[in-house]
Amino acid sequence: MLITYEKLSSNLNLLMAKARLNSNELARRTGIPASSIKKIRNNNNSNPTLATLTPIANHFSITISQLIGDVSLSECENMNDRIGDVYFNKYVSIPIVSWDDTINREDIVKNNPETVIAGHACSKNAFALYVKEDSGKVFTKGTLLIIEPAIIPGQNDHIITYKKDQPLPCIKTILIEDGEVFLRSMLVDSHVVPMSDEYKILGVIIEYRKALR
Repeated sequence: MLITYEKLSSNLNLLMAKARLNSNELARRTGIPASSIKKIRNNNNSNPTLATLTPIANHFSITISQLIGDVSLSECENMNDRIGDVYFNKYVSIPIVSWDDTINREDIVKNNPETVIAGHACSKNAFALYVKEDSGKVFTKGTLLIIEPAIIPGQNDHIITYKKDQPLPCIKTILIEDGEVFLRSMLVDSHVVPMSDEYKILGVIIEYRKALR
């Protein structure tokens, strides 16, 4: 099996960023030395063994193929596809929620009657948002966004993220460089900040729709 170490490093960094784990905490939970985890994150481990990869994949409820990049973490094209313990289905109704509702995810499915049919296979926790103000050239005011919380974002994916001291979530772009994860503003390309515990990723934008007239 050909292992793509660049994808392994990127995948592990994204999994840890979404779970808000550092190397020491993941080491504590998996029994893998923190030094080994850091080497993988920095793309410095040329030969990770199954004994190292298996506990990490099991912790995140994914397969080793998904962890190393042979199978995409966001690959869910077929009816009843599965990633870890999450099932994806096509042609499901998902709730259209307010930006305030995205912060408290537990109740939005139950309390929001307006729905839309997604064009992609989605998990039961997927939701939709209308863009309230222009966010760059693509996501203009009124654009409908389909958000999937169950997949791990990759390089240049657009995400909905929430920072503790901000009143509402916003759209950011994921960047990965030298094993580190960064967030880039949709409004100012030069505004890039490191991913940290201050940010919570609420989901990946997997689809968007806008009226042309």
